[in-house]
Amino acid sequence: MSYTEETLCNAVFESLRVVDPSIEASVIPRLRTMIPQAVERVAIRVANKTFPDGRPDRNFRNLLRKSLGTVSISSGVGDLSTLLTGTQPLLLDAVRSADIRTDEGQKIQMLADRASLDQDRPDAFLYGAIEGSTLYTDAPDGDLTVIANYIETDVTQYKKQLEPMLFEEMLSGWTMRKAA
Repeated sequence: MSYTEETLCNAVFESLRVVDPSIEASVIPRLRTMIPQAVERVAIRVANKTFPDGRPDRNFRNLLRKSLGTVSISSGVGDLSTLLTGTQPLLLDAVRSADIRTDEGQKIQMLADRASLDQDRPDAFLYGAIEGSTLYTDAPDGDLTVIANYIETDVTQYKKQLEPMLFEEMLSGWTMRKAA
């Protein structure tokens, strides 16, 4: 079943009613407000999916991974804000695994933090780090292509493999909300 926001909220509502028959339909608008958090949590789970031995599950990660566009670098700084909007924004939590490349195809090696850029490193590689919505890098000025995990905010576009995760996140979100 492909969800719309309405059918997702109705399905979660019906599931909640099985556990607690006293829940009324008046909770459906509150369920809708939980969708942004649920889709972000799904994206994080997808980006962090690993095999039991700890290796990243790249096939699963690729369900929410694509070319998100370019970032212009000037004096070692690029603004990611344009990649953080729309129905498929960049998942900043997973940017360290992003494939960011120069026009010549050289990959930027992502570091844990901006302070790491100041450490001595081999000149054969280019490095970058994210702070807030800014990319800092030692790459030359120009455009960098960003292939990374994203947050699919349009529930009608969810791939079948991810729909159960979205449903689970909505249920989990409601349970956490009620406990708070």
